[in-house]
Amino acid sequence: MAQEVPKISVSPEEFTIENGSETTLQLTNICFKPLMYRLLSTAPEKFHVANRHGVLLSGSTITVRIGIVAGGMDEKLKEEFRLEYCFVRPGDNVEGVKDISSVVKKVPKEERKKKLIKCTIRAAEPSAQSEPARTTSTSKPEEIVPSASQAAREQSPRNPSAAKAANNSPAVAKGNNMPMIAGIAALVVLILAYFMVM
Repeated sequence: MAQEVPKISVSPEEFTIENGSETTLQLTNICFKPLMYRLLSTAPEKFHVANRHGVLLSGSTITVRIGIVAGGMDEKLKEEFRLEYCFVRPGDNVEGVKDISSVVKKVPKEERKKKLIKCTIRAAEPSAQSEPARTTSTSKPEEIVPSASQAAREQSPRNPSAAKAANNSPAVAKGNNMPMIAGIAALVVLILAYFMVM
């Protein structure tokens, strides 16, 4: 019977992280035996890692959080994380041990498995601040087109008598003669009424 080999599923196996943010990795033990692991970095001073070492029971999953320390990198670059893992051996006392990394380190290299996780660091993009739009117009002032009545007034003769004659349009004249017509009609009615009484 073939000897079981330690196996861990890592998701994702490659990621991009923006300066000032963080990302997560999912580590899953896909073996029938408990595993212990540690996560190493080529630049440990640049990252803060939560759950960077620990013990995984069969079928269990743990979330590893990776972020960049304050005042980290401003330029785009690539880093690598190295995941080392192995079976928990009968003589390994891991219960209650805070530094599992040191326990993994004592395991012979031929019993430890390694997996590289590639990381790309991207500089944080500056936040776009909206500014009010400033427009400078170099066009000439808009020409005002006079209305028809205004044009007629401007084209009318400046002579007062001519202006008076222009104002005596048929519609205006008819309006001025209305009182006189009403008076004549009233007079005719009175005359008719007088003759009928006689």
